[in-house]
Amino acid sequence: RRYYPDLDRERWNMVYLGDLFKSMSICKKYLQNDGIYTSYIAAVRSIEEFSKLYINSSGHMVSKDTMTMAMNLNDKFKQRVDELFFSKEDVKKAIEKLLTFVDENIDADLKNITSILLNYMKEKDAFLSGEDIKKATLFHSFDIDIEEILEKLCEKDIVKKETRDYKASDGKTLFKENVYFI
Repeated sequence: RRYYPDLDRERWNMVYLGDLFKSMSICKKYLQNDGIYTSYIAAVRSIEEFSKLYINSSGHMVSKDTMTMAMNLNDKFKQRVDELFFSKEDVKKAIEKLLTFVDENIDADLKNITSILLNYMKEKDAFLSGEDIKKATLFHSFDIDIEEILEKLCEKDIVKKETRDYKASDGKTLFKENVYFI
C-alpha cells in the first residue's frame, strides 16, 4: 500500500477498526462456547487487525511486517502476543488477556480513531443508518464494517441509537433499521 494523506489514513483506520471488532466478536463468541481452536484463529486475526490499526494510526505504512512492527513499538502488546503463541499458560486465559488488552487500548483512543466518522455524523446532524454512511462519498470506496463500529460507539455512549421504518416504494414497512446520531 502506498503512503496516503491523513484523510485516507483516517478512512483506513475505520476499515481496520471494523475488521478488528468483527474478529474480536468471533473470538469472544467461540471462547464463550469453548470453541478454543476457532477462538485461537480469531485471536490471531485480531492480532493482525490490531497491528494494522496501531501502525496506520501511528503514521506508518501497513506492510507484511506490520505485526512485528507493532510488537516492536508496543512492549505490552508483544507480551500479550508472546503469551498466546509461546506460553505454557492456559490458552483460554491468554486469549482473554489479549482481548482485554486490545479492548482497553481501543477504548482509550476510540474517539480519535473514529473522528472522521463522528465529524461526518455531526455535520449531517440527522439520523443515519450504517448503509447511509457507507454510501456517503467520504466512505463509499472503503470496505468498512460500519455497523460494528457504530455499535461500539453506542455501547460507549458516544452515539445514540434508535430504529426507523424501512419502507418499500409502495409505503409498506419492510423492517425496522437501526439509525444513529450524535
